Amino acid sequence: MDTPRSEPSCEQPGARGLEIVSLVGMVRSGSTYLEGRLADLYGGVAVGEVIGAWGALRRGDRLCACMKPALECPFWQAVMDRYPQLCDREIGDFMIQTNRSTMPIRNYRKWNSIINDESGCALNRYQHEISRLYRAIAETSSEFGFSLVVDSSKHPLFYHLTRTSGAFQAFANSHALRLVRDPRGVAKSLETPKEYASVSGVKRMKSSTALRSIPYWLAMNITSDRVVDDNTPYLRYEDLPKERYRKLMSDLGHNVVSLSVSSNRHQLIANPVRQQGRTTFKLDKRWLSMPPTKRLLVSAVLFPWMRRYGYQTPFARK
Repeated sequence: MDTPRSEPSCEQPGARGLEIVSLVGMVRSGSTYLEGRLADLYGGVAVGEVIGAWGALRRGDRLCACMKPALECPFWQAVMDRYPQLCDREIGDFMIQTNRSTMPIRNYRKWNSIINDESGCALNRYQHEISRLYRAIAETSSEFGFSLVVDSSKHPLFYHLTRTSGAFQAFANSHALRLVRDPRGVAKSLETPKEYASVSGVKRMKSSTALRSIPYWLAMNITSDRVVDDNTPYLRYEDLPKERYRKLMSDLGHNVVSLSVSSNRHQLIANPVRQQGRTTFKLDKRWLSMPPTKRLLVSAVLFPWMRRYGYQTPFARK
């Protein structure tokens, strides 16, 4: 197995120990792009949405962002060597079923019970498997010469379960970045079926409606704010072109490193085509073409929460 080679830099990779940054919050928030940029800038590896790793490898038709079938990717092969249960049929079915029965927002009240620790030991096994996977990812990342792991799972309940499972003990330090986006942009994006690459070609995910996006946006943001630390920095989708993440990462103690690491994109749940060599970001402004009634509906219902994240002109075009 070939391991990436690095060039000398002003900061010795790994001197701080392997760290992890978890992206927590809203979907369609630029997380696929962001995790790749963080990996490039800070000597890291982008592992995509870890929450879906069991499902991606269970199906066997996913392409890794390195453009190899997931089961043939050297990075994930090394993870599976350390955690063979990642491809175990029974464990895979259990993790997939737990995700399906727990993570949808229709279970919002259940999320609260879990966070309040009212659910007893119901998810102990789930957390145990999470910890085993993260340990394998940490060991593999260190072997491959990375100093940072970027996880774009985003789901706040998954982040809470990961954090309280002790999974982050495999890393020298762990941080979170809270992702937010204008709900009108989220509504329009969810209306548009998202494509992803598989071994058999491009496939499409299910779309949603603007009306259904409202409770989704609320549940994800309210719960995300609840499970992250009070000092967790916010990053708005609309600020990605300004590269505000550089200041946030600096505040977290990360300096840009001059690493030349090959194959640092290993997202299983992402669009790998979009990850190949992009260093600029273009805002998706398709929500401006939404019918005025839809924009007004989303704005009127969510205005108090929009102001919390700095969206001050909900009824005007941007």
